[in-house]
Amino acid sequence: MTDPVVDFHVHVFPDEIADQAVPALQARYGLAPRFHPTLSGLQAVCRQQGVEWAVIQPIATKPAQVPVINRWVAGLAGQQGIKAFGALHPLMTKEEIEQQVKELAAHGIKGVKLHAEYQEFYPDDDRLVDLYAILERADMICLQHAGEDIGFPPPAKAAPSRLRQVHLGFPRLRLVAAHLGGFRLWPEVERQLVGLPVWLDTAFCLEEPLPARLLEIIRAHGAGRILFATDGPWGDLGRHLRHLRESGLTTQEIKDIAGRNAYNLLGMPL
Repeated sequence: MTDPVVDFHVHVFPDEIADQAVPALQARYGLAPRFHPTLSGLQAVCRQQGVEWAVIQPIATKPAQVPVINRWVAGLAGQQGIKAFGALHPLMTKEEIEQQVKELAAHGIKGVKLHAEYQEFYPDDDRLVDLYAILERADMICLQHAGEDIGFPPPAKAAPSRLRQVHLGFPRLRLVAAHLGGFRLWPEVERQLVGLPVWLDTAFCLEEPLPARLLEIIRAHGAGRILFATDGPWGDLGRHLRHLRESGLTTQEIKDIAGRNAYNLLGMPL
């Protein structure tokens, strides 16, 4: 395989709760899901679009949900075309975080997802110091929502300036800032994150043809640290791929963003 495609940021639910979760999320976002957000729904759209891997990014809105979610994602091992990150919550104790990270690593899970809006925290809050230190020591990837979330009122909790402080405090932490580093906060992304050794994903940033400003952000940051992502089921996988391929980026930049960077970050051989 020389030119893989990886969707680094998608959301699905266990079959038994998907039908309950979708209406509430659809009402919050005012968007219809692009596929039924179950494992089988995700696998079907990935096969249709020629995507080798999709990385499920779960969100725990309460600490008690973390072990349940992490048992579920651990059980996804071996599913065709599926990788999954684990969940953590800032209100967990240091001991609870350490135990969950240990169990995730034992199942070969490479990272965790945090969402400042749903979990009600600021990324550079002192209460996350232990969490980041544990992830850094374990060489775990930390993917964080970044910028505005259309389901929550501004101001954004996960501002690029706060994510910059996370990187400066934990420079060995493999930090991924979703939504190109700060959805709808592009001037701050340019000032605070562009050029830092952090990864940016494209989740929900390719629903429309890539605007010149976002193309400039990608090129200034370096295509080697950009990860293709849709934020499915809310982003349309086929549309996002088409807009990436028609973006004006070079063939090599597109190959790197579409999948090669994700393979490298996840430690998978090409």
